[in-house]
Amino acid sequence: MSPGSSSSEQHLSPPELIRQQESRELYPPLPPQDSDSDDDMSAAGASGSGGAPVPPENPELKFSFADYATDTTKSMTVKLDKIRPLEGQTNYNVWAASMKIIFKGMKCFELVIEGQVPAVDADKKERDAYDHLSHQASTVFLQVVSTDILEKIVELENPHKMWTCLRSEF
Repeated sequence: MSPGSSSSEQHLSPPELIRQQESRELYPPLPPQDSDSDDDMSAAGASGSGGAPVPPENPELKFSFADYATDTTKSMTVKLDKIRPLEGQTNYNVWAASMKIIFKGMKCFELVIEGQVPAVDADKKERDAYDHLSHQASTVFLQVVSTDILEKIVELENPHKMWTCLRSEF
């Protein structure tokens, strides 16, 4: 430990931060299943032995944006001053790794990176929560890319398309 640093501080490199973040559970716990729905559990590949959670086969039907955006009247504040704006291929890898951590912290990783959308039959609360998280993620993109790159993504209709455009270019 270096002088002047506290024992509770942990300085990790971006790859270590990604591994630490990815080791956490990405999917919220599923609601209890009825006893007559054994087919659903076997289809999802649940271990039943208390092992690691298994992501559902069709995350669109199991994931709820409303679980994450509980109060869509408030915005989340994320400090982005330590993130160097994306300038191109030269800093894309570190930028992308940092953004994945930020989007996980904002509870919109599934929306931005994986492209999940509300189910077709989603209620108003679910659609509103999706819209709220989508707007927050789009706002973050405006702050963490260079002006030249911003011109390429600003008119894309959702943050997943922005992410996909940048990933394919760099």
